[in-house]
Amino acid sequence: MFAEKIETERLLLRPWVRADAPECARLIGDIAVSRWLTVVPHPYGVADALDFIENGDLDGGYCIEIDGQVAGGIGVKGHLGYWLGVGFWGQGYMSEAAPAVVAEWFSHGDGELESGYFVGNEGSKRILAGLGFRGADIVPTVSAATGLAKPLQEMLLSRGDWQARNA
Repeated sequence: MFAEKIETERLLLRPWVRADAPECARLIGDIAVSRWLTVVPHPYGVADALDFIENGDLDGGYCIEIDGQVAGGIGVKGHLGYWLGVGFWGQGYMSEAAPAVVAEWFSHGDGELESGYFVGNEGSKRILAGLGFRGADIVPTVSAATGLAKPLQEMLLSRGDWQARNA
C-alpha cells in the first residue's frame, strides 16, 4: 500500500533491515527518546529491535536514514508515530520526514489521520501543529519506558485540513 521508499531533500525513508537493529536499539534505547513514546520499553535492546524488524507489521513504517546513517523511524499503523535519536534533534529532520509520510498516507485514503504526543514534548507538538493536526482529547496513557501514566494529547488531521495547508 505504501511506497517502498521515499526520498526527500536530505532523507531516505526506507524499509528496516536486520543490519539496522544495533543502531535502532542504541538510538531508541536512550531513555531521553523512549520516555516520549507509548509502546517502546526501556531498556530496549538489539533483540527488541530485531523482533520489531522481523515480526512487526511494518507496512507504512520507515527507517529514517541520513547520509547512510540510521537516525530514527516513522510510520502510520493506526496512527502517525515517529522518533529520532537525540543527536538528530533540532535539525528539522522530522519536519522533513513527517510531511512526506503524511502525503503518502493521504494518497491512499480519505479518513482522518490520528497521532498524539505526551504533554511536555514540545518538539512533537510543533511537528503535529506544523502538519495541521488539531487537538482532540487529552487522555492518561502509560509510557512503556517509564511505566508511568502521563497525559497524552490526541491529535487529528483531516484530508481537507491537509489539502488546505498544502495548497
